[in-house]
Amino acid sequence: MRLTTQERRVVTFLVITLFVSGGIRLVQSYRSVPTAQQQFTDSLLVARATQVDSLVKTHQAPTSKTPALAPMVNQRVSLQLNINTADRESLMELPRIGPAMSKRIIAHREKNGYFKSFEDLLKVKGIGPATIQKLKPFIYF
Repeated sequence: MRLTTQERRVVTFLVITLFVSGGIRLVQSYRSVPTAQQQFTDSLLVARATQVDSLVKTHQAPTSKTPALAPMVNQRVSLQLNINTADRESLMELPRIGPAMSKRIIAHREKNGYFKSFEDLLKVKGIGPATIQKLKPFIYF
């Protein structure tokens, strides 16, 4: 059976429409509204992350009431960098710190001693409040 040009166009259009509508249905099935259980799990994860962050910031160990947080706290601390002992390459892995900035940090540290707080970092030329905010999760003193 031979199809005319117009019939081929119609068949092609119908096949493409079929595939596109199937793809749209597939995408819509993945974008379903989260169930109550998913929402509870998400809020529980956010609460745990907040607890871990507060323990790391205050340099506290997890208590006997929160033993499950210990591995998370240890992993989070291991991701941080001691700004007072870091070498040039390690410093350049931090956000907003390039080769020139890492040299200035090390020079300031050698000249004035160890940094004790984020305010001390503000004394390094080129580091301002915005850079400090970016660095806070990644460094400690």
